[in-house]
Amino acid sequence: MSGVVAQAYAAGLNIGDLDYGQETDLLDFTVEARFIYDDTRQEPVLNNVRAYLSKNTGASPMSVTATHPSTASFDCASFYGDSAMLLSLSELVAAFAGPGGVFGVPPFNNTLYQKYGLACVNGYSTSGMVSIPMSFTQPTTTDIHNQTTYAATSDTQTWAKNFFNDMWAFLQYRGLTGNNVMFGETNPVDNAGCDQWTEAQAAAVVAGYLESSLYTQRNSGVAMRPWHDLRDYCTPSPNTINPPF
Repeated sequence: MSGVVAQAYAAGLNIGDLDYGQETDLLDFTVEARFIYDDTRQEPVLNNVRAYLSKNTGASPMSVTATHPSTASFDCASFYGDSAMLLSLSELVAAFAGPGGVFGVPPFNNTLYQKYGLACVNGYSTSGMVSIPMSFTQPTTTDIHNQTTYAATSDTQTWAKNFFNDMWAFLQYRGLTGNNVMFGETNPVDNAGCDQWTEAQAAAVVAGYLESSLYTQRNSGVAMRPWHDLRDYCTPSPNTINPPF
């Protein structure tokens, strides 16, 4: 990682944030917390990576992860008090918190999970959950993937507004309203056929965002990255987002 950031700096590139673990899943694979703290060597890995970034580029020593929320046809609270759609972010905050910040599989409603794919809160037992023996400063960028769409653009707009509202509530609850917010793999497409970008779906996501509290309360420091999967034979390449680009 030190070599990567050093080469970026040598090439004259600025690093705004660093994704040290693509789609980290601390719910099902708690071993991935070793990217933060390696308990086999008592090594504060995250702090080391942050130091590499700051030393080699002069950039703010921050590292973030990106994870998928679940489907958004339903919403509920998670064990952590956030929306269950943002469970991956809640788990990450808990891991950074160190002692007392438990992560892993929380108590949740299995019936609702099977139906909607969301781990809705169901009791407060932390049996089987784990924690890191030291705490880490929360990152200054919050990064998550969002890929849910619907056949009707009105449903997509409603989902988007709800999702972005939940993100603002998360930032408020966690005291992270000053963070930059990245939505990696923003994917407003019509999945009824193939994975094709449609202008109507993209417009619906934007409309939902503009109606959300995330926009009305801060309207800056938010980035959305379109997602393009070259492995899908249905997807044209290069993809047309806004003709003629």
